[in-house]
Amino acid sequence: MGSVTVTFDFTTDAQGFVATPGGPNTVLSYDSGSLKSRVFGKNISEQFTNDWRLETTFEGLGVPPGSTVTGITSASIQSKCTEFSHGAHSTRGPAAIGSGVIFFNAWLSLEQTFRGVDADWMTSPGTDVTGLSLPSDLLVSIDIQNKLDTGASDSAAVSLNQDQLTFTILYE
Repeated sequence: MGSVTVTFDFTTDAQGFVATPGGPNTVLSYDSGSLKSRVFGKNISEQFTNDWRLETTFEGLGVPPGSTVTGITSASIQSKCTEFSHGAHSTRGPAAIGSGVIFFNAWLSLEQTFRGVDADWMTSPGTDVTGLSLPSDLLVSIDIQNKLDTGASDSAAVSLNQDQLTFTILYE
């Protein structure tokens, strides 16, 4: 049995993650070592989720070809709200890895509510999944999500940076 620890530190770029804004007045961008999501304007309610997505295989994440993935453990992501001007109920996460080819889903971080600027980076843990039996060449998607809402002010804005996604893949 082997394992590989995967870390996306976003040091120089988005590392292949593609941004999909969840609604109007939303900007998703790479920002100096992290993935940034920003919503601005009066009473913006994200009915849809902002999503950063990477599509790859377990082999693309470092699992040897021909292996069988048996689990995903020790997952977490860091995030930091850097702007909360007239903000409203907002969430960081969840982050997940899954596949529509062979259904499975592992939470790399759980959803957490926030209502203000963070002084430091916040770590959101995931949940361990074991007992899997997935081929190493399976197409998987990694999604890093958030929902950002603003209040009743024309100058309202909320910004969230997400960084240091890490998890361990177990295989045999």
